[in-house]
Amino acid sequence: MENVISDPSVVVATKDHYSCPLGDDTIILDVRAGLYFSVDNVGALVWQLIQEPKSVKEIREAILETFEVAPEVCERDLVALLRELAAKNLIEIRDAAAGVALTGGPELNRHLPIPKSDISALEQIQQ
Repeated sequence: MENVISDPSVVVATKDHYSCPLGDDTIILDVRAGLYFSVDNVGALVWQLIQEPKSVKEIREAILETFEVAPEVCERDLVALLRELAAKNLIEIRDAAAGVALTGGPELNRHLPIPKSDISALEQIQQ
């Protein structure tokens, strides 16, 4: 059974990753898995917001304020992005009402700066 992601659900990035902006995108390196991921400008905004716990409603409202997008498209795409990030263990989604984690690990994010040498390596990979 698939977990329901709704307005009161709280989302936060997990720890053990590095992230940095690269143009309009953001590159996320999962230290444990040794994998990196790239998110577009909307995903980058979401990633920035969830460095601290945010409700799905807060995230959606920020996207709607920043980008020209229909609310129903925003909702659909946001839920798809959150499911994808959760499947890769990059975020934790909590049911705010129950106070229970629906996905992800038990620890909150510790946003780590990427050393300059790692940024140039990521830039080379992106090209």
